[in-house]
Amino acid sequence: MKKWLIILFFNFLNQILFAQGFFKVDRSLPDSLFIKSFRNKLNLSTGTQLNNAAFIIANPTGKARINISPEVTVQQFIKMEFKQINLRYTFSLFPISDISDQPVHYRKEVGASFKIKQFNFDLSLQNARGYFIKNSEDFTANTPNQGKPIQLPDLTTKVINVQGSYNTNKQFSIDNIYSGRTLQTRNAFSFIPGAAITYIHFFQENPVVDAGIGKDNNLVDVNFNFPVAATITFAKKWYVSGIAGPILGVAFYNSTSYNSNLQLISSNSTEITTGYYLRSGIGYTADKWFAGFAAYNQRYGSKTGINRDARFFYGAFFYVGFRIKAPKVLKQTSDILPFSDR
Repeated sequence: MKKWLIILFFNFLNQILFAQGFFKVDRSLPDSLFIKSFRNKLNLSTGTQLNNAAFIIANPTGKARINISPEVTVQQFIKMEFKQINLRYTFSLFPISDISDQPVHYRKEVGASFKIKQFNFDLSLQNARGYFIKNSEDFTANTPNQGKPIQLPDLTTKVINVQGSYNTNKQFSIDNIYSGRTLQTRNAFSFIPGAAITYIHFFQENPVVDAGIGKDNNLVDVNFNFPVAATITFAKKWYVSGIAGPILGVAFYNSTSYNSNLQLISSNSTEITTGYYLRSGIGYTADKWFAGFAAYNQRYGSKTGINRDARFFYGAFFYVGFRIKAPKVLKQTSDILPFSDR
């Protein structure tokens, strides 16, 4: 959730790193001594998460800032992993904010990822409805609505994300950062460059047609990330993992609004974006079951003249899962794609 969770994880990781002689990793050893794989079993897991996003527009000179976010909710997710296939589904359970008169809201996500040798690909689709302005007090001070959040109940977002990365070290298991279908048995680290395309669509489910009113906004982020990842084994079947790195990309903006004649007009812009990505967690992986906890923080944005905007994605989640023999039909399906057990 908050930055201190990430910092705490990385501080813990840093202490273990030197205590375990992390930088004395022998790269000449066989890869099988570093990774124990359970990808030939059907890995089923579930868990809860606090996964959220915020969209920030600021004018530091004029001391103006607007921070838009959906309602924070506890979410349940279900995941299935077998060989190179990973499918997941997430849905909202209940809100945890203390906002009164909350609008009807929902959050849900479907996703799939594939591992082909040292390449990793991920696709996700997220929907969220029911936003509010987190810094409403900046706009309602000394008004009858002071202390009440400004709500945007019909504001909806659809986010489509496609990303790929390349693991430069075969002795490092990227799965340990995201799930428990492998066990890193020895300390290892890797450089994992990647790229992502994120399409974000903002729109009103019940739009108002009036002069100066925006109809919808579209945003396409093309980002390149250059993270370094590490896993440290500090006890039998226990490990801590982390990944961190800078983000550099370009954003394409498109918005439509109604003019005085109630005709739609469109505006476009392109901006360079910069930011960072942090993720860390702790996990336990045994032969029949696994569990873990992780937190992440991703923020990037651009600056246009005196204005700045940012996308802020953050969250924390706990998961637990078990392994069973995969059914024949699933094995036949997985054979369509190339597979490497490392």
